[in-house]
Amino acid sequence: MGQNIYLTGFSCTGKTTVGKLMSKKNGLTFVDLDEEIELSQHETIPNIFSNKGEDYFRGVETLVLEEASLNEKSVISTGGGLPTIARNRKIMNKTGIVILLTASPETIFNRLNQEMRKFGRESYRPVIDQNSDKFQGIIQVLKSRESNYKLADICIDTENKTPDQISDEIIEELFSE
Repeated sequence: MGQNIYLTGFSCTGKTTVGKLMSKKNGLTFVDLDEEIELSQHETIPNIFSNKGEDYFRGVETLVLEEASLNEKSVISTGGGLPTIARNRKIMNKTGIVILLTASPETIFNRLNQEMRKFGRESYRPVIDQNSDKFQGIIQVLKSRESNYKLADICIDTENKTPDQISDEIIEELFSE
């Protein structure tokens, strides 16, 4: 398997956790695009959104994706909005296999709240935070991204599964093709 594995999906579906686990289990390089963006810009994603706007962020995100796509045999965790840009989908399809991780809006909402309590942050999901009702924000953004998410090569439901189970299911799917 020389291609990259792109993990995509909404916030709190397990892209980073599962990606790290998959790469460790399989001797692959792990790349978290959100971390790479923050390193390249010397500021957090919420600050990029508030100081420079979503369009600027999406441009940087594409540049970071282009750089990461030059890797081979890497597990690459993308931001949830990355596949909404046609150019990004083309890059991923040309250089790897796109795996969509899904969860219900209720599960995403609960995971987001757990994450915010754990890390002591009010919030750090700029796209969700644009709506005062975070649950409704999740539903709205999921709906707006649905057609792009459906273009993934493989879809894995993360409901009621451990990161180990999700990682194993992805590997099974990849090698059963």
